[in-house]
Amino acid sequence: MNTFMNISAINKVKNFDNTLKVVPKLKETSKKLEANTMYTDQSGRPLLYYTNIAHWEETKNLIAASLTTDAHSSTRTNGAKTKSSVFGFMPRNALRYNYCRKTVSTKKEKRNWNTLVDFAKSKLMPLYLENFYIDNEMKMQERILEDWKIDDTIFTTISINFNQLIKTHYDSFNTKGSLSNVLILKENAQGGELYLPEYDAYIPQNHGDLTIFRGEEILHGVCKCDISNGFRASLVFYQLEQLQHCYPYLDELKTAQEWYEQSAKNRLLKRQKMKKN
Repeated sequence: MNTFMNISAINKVKNFDNTLKVVPKLKETSKKLEANTMYTDQSGRPLLYYTNIAHWEETKNLIAASLTTDAHSSTRTNGAKTKSSVFGFMPRNALRYNYCRKTVSTKKEKRNWNTLVDFAKSKLMPLYLENFYIDNEMKMQERILEDWKIDDTIFTTISINFNQLIKTHYDSFNTKGSLSNVLILKENAQGGELYLPEYDAYIPQNHGDLTIFRGEEILHGVCKCDISNGFRASLVFYQLEQLQHCYPYLDELKTAQEWYEQSAKNRLLKRQKMKKN
């Protein structure tokens, strides 16, 4: 573990509000967590590492990637409206894509993709391995084929999210034992704290704040942001559990080609049927 950080145990508060999907709000009692600190449970198990990397040269490149990405608005399954770009890999979806695949942004935005991959490999993975390496949890994450992991990392997917208020939730789509890794980039923006209701604690989410935490077991949400004429992006690096069901990349690519061919045939048959009618 990094000997240049503080280590502090953190306790859950009594009678905390564990309601899912509520708008997080800081309380007068809410504790601001300190940067450059590893927070553990009472047994010493690492739960959350918080630092600030605004001084790193790499953040300039990440800002450029965030400002130039072609972000799209969408609605989550819980109804929340979002604006984001997703890089890396996604699992099959029976309703839309019957195959595992690279995201559109990965294929179209090569420069931004390379910037994100370089940061994940050279900066984020060393922090992850130095502070959170636990054999049994790493083995769980090895169930996903290397084809579906970002080069020399354990991450499968990266999201660039903009100006989001996020209701309290668990990162239930992540691989069990994996971590959520969140980097904040912002200018002339207020709010947007990462709130942990179980601990009545928060991270201010200043520019350059990097948090590595157990998002699939710690309830968390993002408070309202006041952007005005400013800018706020959160870069999230994670591992999607459903990618463990993917076959090797070339096999999935073949499935994709067959799927598109069959879809084209179905559309042609549909048009022919409509003409006859």
